Amino acid sequence: MTHSERDGSAGVPPENEKPVFSHVILRDDVPPNGLDVNFEADAATCAALADRFQLEAIEAVRVQSHIVPFDKAGLRATGRVCGRVQQICGVTLEPVWTQIDEDFTIEFQPADILAQFVIPDDDVETDLPEALKDGQADIGDMAMQYLALAIPPWPRHADVEFDAYGDGDADDEAQPASPFAVLAELRDKPDEG
Repeated sequence: MTHSERDGSAGVPPENEKPVFSHVILRDDVPPNGLDVNFEADAATCAALADRFQLEAIEAVRVQSHIVPFDKAGLRATGRVCGRVQQICGVTLEPVWTQIDEDFTIEFQPADILAQFVIPDDDVETDLPEALKDGQADIGDMAMQYLALAIPPWPRHADVEFDAYGDGDADDEAQPASPFAVLAELRDKPDEG
C-alpha cells in the first residue's frame, strides 16, 4: 500500500485527475551528488489547493527538498513542506489558522520494479515506493499529500475547549443520575407489599 493509498481521504486526487501542485523532476536530470529543489505555490495554485482540501484558505505553501539517485533507476526525495491553512473552528465557528510544517521522505521507482514488490495484505506499516512515470517524479504532488495528512481534522482555536457535558462545577442535582445509582436506590427501598 502506498503512502497515498493508506489514507484515502486527505487531498489525494483521483487517478484521472491532474494534480493541483505538480512539480516534475526527470530522473536523468538528477546528478550523482543530488539536486536541491525548492518551489512555492502562487495565489491561483493556493486557491485551487484550498478547494481540493476543502479549506477556507491556504497560503505560503512551499516545498524544500533534496533529491538523490536511489538504487539503479530510482530517486529518493527528502525535504519539508510548509503552509498555513485556514479552517472553521469546530467550537466557535470562527476562522482559525494553522501552521503546517512537515518533513517527508519519498522513494520513487520505475513501474516494472514496483511490480516486483510483494507485501502481505495485513502489513499496514510498509510503504511502497511511488511510481516514476516515464522517468519522472512529481515532487509537488507527493509533498501536497504530506501537507494534506497534516491538516487538523478537528480545527479549534488554541484558547477554546469543547465541553460536551456542560460546566463540571454545576450542582450534582443538575447531573443525570447514574443508572447504577437508580438501581441501588431500588435495592435499598423497603418492600411495600
